[in-house]
Amino acid sequence: MSASLQTAGGWSDPRAAILFDADLVPYLMAQHAELSSRVAALDFQPGGGLQSVRGCATQLADLRRLESLRLYPAVAHLIDGDTEAQRQFLQLRLAMLSLARRFLRCCDDLAQALASGSAVSEATDKAAGALGEYRRRNETEIYPLYELMGRRHLTTTGTNPVALTHA
Repeated sequence: MSASLQTAGGWSDPRAAILFDADLVPYLMAQHAELSSRVAALDFQPGGGLQSVRGCATQLADLRRLESLRLYPAVAHLIDGDTEAQRQFLQLRLAMLSLARRFLRCCDDLAQALASGSAVSEATDKAAGALGEYRRRNETEIYPLYELMGRRHLTTTGTNPVALTHA
């Protein structure tokens, strides 16, 4: 991942500047595609499948962390002052959390199926479906908001759309 995807003060610095990064959404989409491929291949890994399932769960957690640090604050800045948009965004974030948890539950089921050697294909399909829904909602609802924020501010100021510093 490029250094430009980090906040100016580092990943965990709450006072770090939040900058719009045109490479963020393509990077996230590529990571989702990679994760989807990993999940689809899980039913073909009978020996090391459990470790692979854990790796998939960890990769989703890493994606969610990046979204939480870079994407959500920028979108929140875009809708600051619009109570209705803030309410809808909060509902969307809760829906995304629910979808992520659904995928993680499916990973647990898949790990059990791999351990027992039964219904692995069915469990893999469920995990892939849960991840697909999470990815679809991001790509159709969340990521376009981030890109809109970038385009909107760039056309009005000609500068980096978001450069706020948290106090």
